[in-house]
Amino acid sequence: MKAGNRVIMECYVPKEEIGMAGKIKKEIEFILLTNAKGDKTLESITRTKLILRGINPSKFTDVSDDDEQVLRKLQELKRELKL
Repeated sequence: MKAGNRVIMECYVPKEEIGMAGKIKKEIEFILLTNAKGDKTLESITRTKLILRGINPSKFTDVSDDDEQVLRKLQELKRELKL
């Protein structure tokens, strides 16, 4: 579309992608903090559980694209840990 001398660009972003980046990182942090309750040994055990499920906590950042499959695995772990 043209508006005067400016060109306005429009683009489509799927609804599921808006605000999703970093959600996995936040979920991992929540699981680690809530389950470990400050105990470094429990935090280490929880990190190991994540890695055994194929989720390496150090791989995800606040700007990482989120994968629905990983989010489902995290939700499953939260249910198992009763968080």
